[in-house]
Amino acid sequence: MAFVEYEKRGHVAIVTLNRPDRLNAVGREVSRALREAENDFAQDEDAWLLIYTGTGRAFSAGLDLKDRIDRQGGGGADDRPIPAAIEITKPTLAAVNGLCYGMAFEMVQRMDIRICADVASFAMPEVKIGVVPPTGIFYLPRIIGRSDALWMMMRAHPSMPRPRCGRGS
Repeated sequence: MAFVEYEKRGHVAIVTLNRPDRLNAVGREVSRALREAENDFAQDEDAWLLIYTGTGRAFSAGLDLKDRIDRQGGGGADDRPIPAAIEITKPTLAAVNGLCYGMAFEMVQRMDIRICADVASFAMPEVKIGVVPPTGIFYLPRIIGRSDALWMMMRAHPSMPRPRCGRGS
């Protein structure tokens, strides 16, 4: 089973995180597959819009900590950083169907448009351990306003940021 599915419907490309048993958490394998799908989209002149979504009850739980621990504890594990996002110059849309935490929330913030199900929730739990969300401090204030962004980042509790979810940055 592919953890990331890439399909095209006319001029629309759809990337689906397909790891529902792990709440679509992003580990090394998923990250590489995401970059490959993004590269395919960027290179395809006939693809005009990229939609990201997830299967099951989550868009994504964010970074797969189990994957990270397994790699570090295995002796000689590959601990190179997860490949960086490529620049996409065409429109992107996040269809958020459930929880969206940590690095997944940061990824969604970089999208041009966000459409959220009623059950969508967002959080930056990394602040609970003193980690500043790198993308969140730049994009989130532009999306929901400085005060709301600071409140959300300092609380680290899941929020449902309606009605602003569908607005672009």
